[in-house]
Amino acid sequence: MVDVQTHDSVIGFVGLGPMGRGMARNIVSKGGHLIVLGHKRRAPVEELIGLGASEAGSAAELGRQCDVVFLCLPSSRQVEEIVLGAGGLAESLGTGSLLIDCTTSEPGSTLKIAAILAAKGIRFIDAPLTRTSRDADAGRLNVLVGGAEADIKAAKPFIAYFAENIFPIGPIASAHKLKLINNFMTIGCSAVVIEAVAAARKLGVDTQALFKVVSVGGANSGAFQMIMPWVNEREMKFQFSVANAAKDIGYLAAATEPGVMGRAVATVMADAIAAGLSEAAIPQLTDEPRPSARGRELMLGD
Repeated sequence: MVDVQTHDSVIGFVGLGPMGRGMARNIVSKGGHLIVLGHKRRAPVEELIGLGASEAGSAAELGRQCDVVFLCLPSSRQVEEIVLGAGGLAESLGTGSLLIDCTTSEPGSTLKIAAILAAKGIRFIDAPLTRTSRDADAGRLNVLVGGAEADIKAAKPFIAYFAENIFPIGPIASAHKLKLINNFMTIGCSAVVIEAVAAARKLGVDTQALFKVVSVGGANSGAFQMIMPWVNEREMKFQFSVANAAKDIGYLAAATEPGVMGRAVATVMADAIAAGLSEAAIPQLTDEPRPSARGRELMLGD
């Protein structure tokens, strides 16, 4: 339930993609005083304005008006541009205001931004998301939060507009670190499912039978359940692009030293991008006859 005191605060929102649109819609529909930053796709902006939100023409204008600002952007590059760029939020947000980054961001970038904002008296937490755009629409997202304990406490009532579960993880950037690990597991499971579907088709195994058997056994997974509706019914339940998957794998690799599995998963995504599939959703890789030409070489040790 949303704390009624949050209705006295002005909430800004930057990033109205599939996840951000649903999050923002929940904020304004549940009584939040919402201002959105203009977006190249006008449909979600106009929808939110129709529900009672208003629109800011620039990050500077947004920052001057808001007590709390959410970011839900494609990558750390866009986060740094909107926060640290000329006329960005670091210049316009007031002392004591709260910036909440729901982007799946690179932890090193998060730490850099946090240090700059702290020097200006601006509070900052990382709050990446799990689940899907459907859950964003329904207000049932899982949100991981990292930052100072007092800042997390202050942020929770605002996050509650669109979250079913809120998980405090630790200090700033800890939530982004855990999100990357979570995404690696999801992407890795997806790569295995994609290869399994290719094997089933090559061996003449009915994919409906594959779904029924795996769904009640130890090989079942969230990734399998999200991918197979596309394979069997052409129903899209996993709108996560190859480009975003590759980005997240790259962020994790930059922070760790990936092993054989990490490199293999990166190879599947890199091969898909090389084949012109960067904007494809992960389930659509099952449409390809062979997701990774180099996968067989890795398996055979060539």
